[in-house]
Amino acid sequence: MRKAEHIGANTVLVDMDGVLADFEEPNNAILRTHFPDIPLIVERPNFYYAETYQHHADVGSKLYRENRRPGFFLEFPIIDQALQGWQRILDAGFTPRVCSSPLENHATVIAEKKAWLEELFVPEFGAWVVDTAIFDRDKSGYHAFAMIDDRPTLRNSDRAVWQHIVFSKSYNADIETDYRLNGWNDPALEAILSKTHENYLANLTS
Repeated sequence: MRKAEHIGANTVLVDMDGVLADFEEPNNAILRTHFPDIPLIVERPNFYYAETYQHHADVGSKLYRENRRPGFFLEFPIIDQALQGWQRILDAGFTPRVCSSPLENHATVIAEKKAWLEELFVPEFGAWVVDTAIFDRDKSGYHAFAMIDDRPTLRNSDRAVWQHIVFSKSYNADIETDYRLNGWNDPALEAILSKTHENYLANLTS
């Protein structure tokens, strides 16, 4: 197994919620428990749950409270093939680095995200996964050639040196891009990384 060797121009930033950690199932469980009569929208058209269920006023407030319950982020299942995808990035000669936007007004969210990584990623890849992890609501200032993220638009992305690789979800399906990853089993992963890295290097010399 190849380990990370450097941080910088060969770095691929990787979001957590929705990309490595399954944000859908814990929230859908809250909906099933507290709003059993409301049909579950599996293919959400909006990034934010409150917007998806905007015709049900109580849903947004309940999810807000439950999302900020201590231990909530420890309950997330791992996204299918996420460990294998992390390894594929390494095998392609690049260094993955977690870059996650912590939920506001959640006192233990960063500690919980680190604990989640320690349980599921550190045994496979080592402590460097947590040691190098970034937790910041503005990801634009971090040096990397790519950012794998499910959010349709990223804060201040026009200032970033990295290319946003859209991790496909129903709520970002209308984003037109040449850089889209259809899950961690997408056979195009290596080609997409190679293309973004080549573009990054070309921009350095232009």
